[in-house]
Amino acid sequence: MININVLRENDAIRSVVATGHANNGKRAEQICSGVSALMYTLAISLSDMKRVGVSVVDNDEGLSVEIIRGHSKNDAQVAVNTVMCGLKSISDLYPHSVRIRSN
Repeated sequence: MININVLRENDAIRSVVATGHANNGKRAEQICSGVSALMYTLAISLSDMKRVGVSVVDNDEGLSVEIIRGHSKNDAQVAVNTVMCGLKSISDLYPHSVRIRSN
């Protein structure tokens, strides 16, 4: 199971953390690849924004993207919400492989 934990602060997303692996047989690699591509896109997009500071941790447990400065900036939230739409779509298609939790 891929677990995606979303931390919100003042109605803005502050961090997105993806851990685990898909467990959907033949589609597991595709599901993991889709989630990974979206998470890396988020990390790169936020890192390229001048007024936004981001911490990215990529290790054996998963990928964590935390906005440490400028999380309430409109462009940062547009990027995060766009990626979250993609992650939600994958979760809706494969609910036994991807779970999204938000505080």
